[in-house]
Amino acid sequence: VKLNTSPGNVEEEAFWLISIALSCIRFFYPVDHKNPSYPMWGKKEAHPITPPVFNNPRIIVRTQDRNVNAGGGSFPLLYTVDNKVFEHFKQSGFEKFTETIFNYKNNTVAERVAHGLGWMTRGRHSEDRSERFLFFYTAIEALVSTGDKSAPVIQTIARNAASILDDRPEVRSSIAKNIIESYGFRSSLVHGGRRQVSLTQSYRAQQLAEGLYDAVIKHIDLTMKNEDFENVLREASYGMPLSTTE
Repeated sequence: VKLNTSPGNVEEEAFWLISIALSCIRFFYPVDHKNPSYPMWGKKEAHPITPPVFNNPRIIVRTQDRNVNAGGGSFPLLYTVDNKVFEHFKQSGFEKFTETIFNYKNNTVAERVAHGLGWMTRGRHSEDRSERFLFFYTAIEALVSTGDKSAPVIQTIARNAASILDDRPEVRSSIAKNIIESYGFRSSLVHGGRRQVSLTQSYRAQQLAEGLYDAVIKHIDLTMKNEDFENVLREASYGMPLSTTE
């Protein structure tokens, strides 16, 4: 990884760029590729720098019946890049996409996407469900928040996310309602320190984040200025279909 940074920041900055690259791979990975180690939703992804732990040395004892769980072994979940995957990347626009992401211009959608891809990888690396939830919502905010300080943050995020995910007003309303409810747990966690996030909620946060980024990557010109992107989202929130790159 080539960097232009101070010696003390090398590892941290390199890991951040690797994190973005991993999410790029995930979004372009062929869905029909038979990879048993692929990290599905809610599963912890292998760390790209820290060596994986194959054996779990911890012992869990259930007090009711003295049942003992001795941990056991596991294989790291990762992305297998073989010839088939490599050919898929060559034909799917992966190179052009990564070129745009890693050489983004300031104040563009590509900058938003680059930041969000890094946070999503952090979420997939985390074992703690609350941390996963926060990382995925950080990615969501990076993509759909706006510079309008007068608008309620939760309402803006819910409205914009719903506009990206579906063109039907009745479905958008349902999506926005679910996001507002989910965001309440995020606020309790960040502002109240309450660790009340379930595994299902962290799982759904990942689904939401990946669904939003997949839609934007496929349908939005990543070189678009943030101001223009926010205008597109604003128009869509009034019932119009989301403008696409087609």
